[in-house]
Amino acid sequence: MSENIFQNLTDSEKNEIEQRLSSAKKAHKEWVNKAWFLINGGAVSTDKIPKEPTDCPFGKWYYSEAKLIFGHLDEYIDIEPIHNELHDKYQNLFTILFPQPKKNWFQKMFNLEGSIAKPSESELISAKKLADELLNISDTVVEKIDALKEKLP
Repeated sequence: MSENIFQNLTDSEKNEIEQRLSSAKKAHKEWVNKAWFLINGGAVSTDKIPKEPTDCPFGKWYYSEAKLIFGHLDEYIDIEPIHNELHDKYQNLFTILFPQPKKNWFQKMFNLEGSIAKPSESELISAKKLADELLNISDTVVEKIDALKEKLP
């Protein structure tokens, strides 16, 4: 499929696609900003944080609607490994901030909840470094989204 597919778009269709790109970019940025919110002690339910690339709002858009519209373009294809890396780093950050509960022998014996230790100072430094890396990777994703928008006539 060639890029000429966009030549047949009406102004209304083009505007709709541009709006969807902007919405996807906004959703992506909001999701990445959650990393800093968590580092700064923000309370977010752990089961509400999408950890898979296909689960975040951007990923849902990327693997459905965007694939139909832009799937033939290199700029679209280039996003996937970057987006996956972003999620890997986010998972690492999340693991630092929310480790698995530690159980003593009594808790294990009676299947009781364990206690979750707060991250140490060195773990927080590692988390902040990961959050900075997330922002850099995020900037690359945003650049790729902008490159998709430039492909529209």
